[in-house]
Amino acid sequence: MSKIVFLQKNSFDLHGLMYISGLLKKHGHDVRLFIVPEEKDLWSTLQERSPDFVGFSITSAERLWALDLAAQVKEKLNAITVFGGIDPTICPELIENDQVDIICRGEGEFAILEMLDSFDKFGAVSESIENLSLKSDGRIIENPIRPLIQDLDQLPLVDRGLYYDRYKFLSSYPIKRFMIGRGCPFNCSYCCNNALRKLYKGKGKYVRRHGVERVIQEIDLARKKYALRMIDFIDDDFISDKPWLLSFLKEYSKTIHLPYSCLVRIDLIDEEIVSMLKDSGCVTVSFGVESGDEEVRNGTLNKRLRNEEIVTGAALLKKYGLKFNSYNILNIPGESIESGFKTVNLNVKIKTDYPWCSIFQPFPGTEFWDKLNNNKGPEAKNDLRSLNFYSSSLICQKDSQQLMNLEKFFYYAVKFPFLQPLIKKIIKLPANRIFQYFFLLSFAYRHSRANRLSIWEEFLYNARHISTYFRKPK
Repeated sequence: MSKIVFLQKNSFDLHGLMYISGLLKKHGHDVRLFIVPEEKDLWSTLQERSPDFVGFSITSAERLWALDLAAQVKEKLNAITVFGGIDPTICPELIENDQVDIICRGEGEFAILEMLDSFDKFGAVSESIENLSLKSDGRIIENPIRPLIQDLDQLPLVDRGLYYDRYKFLSSYPIKRFMIGRGCPFNCSYCCNNALRKLYKGKGKYVRRHGVERVIQEIDLARKKYALRMIDFIDDDFISDKPWLLSFLKEYSKTIHLPYSCLVRIDLIDEEIVSMLKDSGCVTVSFGVESGDEEVRNGTLNKRLRNEEIVTGAALLKKYGLKFNSYNILNIPGESIESGFKTVNLNVKIKTDYPWCSIFQPFPGTEFWDKLNNNKGPEAKNDLRSLNFYSSSLICQKDSQQLMNLEKFFYYAVKFPFLQPLIKKIIKLPANRIFQYFFLLSFAYRHSRANRLSIWEEFLYNARHISTYFRKPK
């Protein structure tokens, strides 16, 4: 059977690859994954494996890294390179790079299975597999996008062993991530979902859920095999299908009842939902505020969420004793430092337990990327090397530097409002390492509290990610 090796840059378990691996292994294929920064001798390991395919599942921020590594793969291994994930999906021109042999757009499970099956049967990849673009005799063949998988339960359980069998720091981490479905019912202009909706128009229902029993089965299997103290449901929105949610929470309460966290749209919650979340073991709810300035949030980001709805929803969470994490963004196009402090003070008003803030990044394929490249917004650097949520921004506007500095002190400005006059002065200074250290300190404290980790556990499991925050564009 064919052998495929996936290479990735970040040290997280990715559901997309675990889904693909589960299906490929069910059909007898050999699947391995290596987290590159964790490997001491990557090339010896790869040469020993001698894979037929080397795959990369990437975001736009990882594109340049993957292209560089793929070039080395072509030099050192006799393997076909395959690129998938959100970046190739919405930027199919990636196939034009010499070191890229195949790209897979959209859901990859059955496309990659057909790719490996055809290689087994013919010694080459079929040129007519939907979702794949590939090269043949100097030309590029672009195949159509197949319909979305409507019944997600037809897929095997995700293959957590793909990561956990090799990397103990992942298997022993007491928090495991789960997904109940795919897709988001909303269409924010800065999110990849608006690009995916266009790609899959007419290709089936976009928002789908696993069956309740299937999700329970996956959680139960994971807790029997691996360390599991708390669950993190990472779907874009956990509560948008209320009948499914109430059915699931009722079963979860009886069968699992582990502490968990989830993501919600704050305007969708009601008393019944919040009560069920609390009773079933939810300990942290996360939701997007993005900006405290309604004109920025709704006019620029198309969030369609009013301040009043945020305040009302937050009060309901407080009523039931549910702590919450708010997601915020600074240096949004058209934003001023005054708008930035509106975001701070909205978080103060709703008494956010775990305020989180990142720097705005326009990603290729989104509405925002198109606007910036059509000169319909503020000046922007069209440079993928700058795609970093913590240390740089593609957006260049009047208050950019102050807003990026405010991001480093956002936690302190929300939790200790009396510091705001001092912070307003500090952020006028040039960015420096001290600002980064303050940010890391607040990040570690916030993350450990929100996820019920001791300070030692926070350091043990997350110190390897620190380089992300300090990485500068080359």
